[in-house]
Amino acid sequence: GSMQTPLFGSMLVERIPVVVPDAPDWEREYQEWSQARRDKFKVKLPDSVVEPKGLEENLPDFEAAPRETEADRLRERKK
Repeated sequence: GSMQTPLFGSMLVERIPVVVPDAPDWEREYQEWSQARRDKFKVKLPDSVVEPKGLEENLPDFEAAPRETEADRLRERKK
């Protein structure tokens, strides 16, 4: 008989950050209309039912990166 060696595998997954351009005016207008329509059907629950338990106070500090980078301002592009 022959000896069988076990097979091992691994994988590395990287999510490359994607900067999405600003939405066109018609899309922003639709999103505002859509949100207003959804808001008409929302019901405010009593505070006795909904207790946020201080979630907002305990969130870590977070600051989003700027949409425009130094390379954008200098018009530097990868080749």
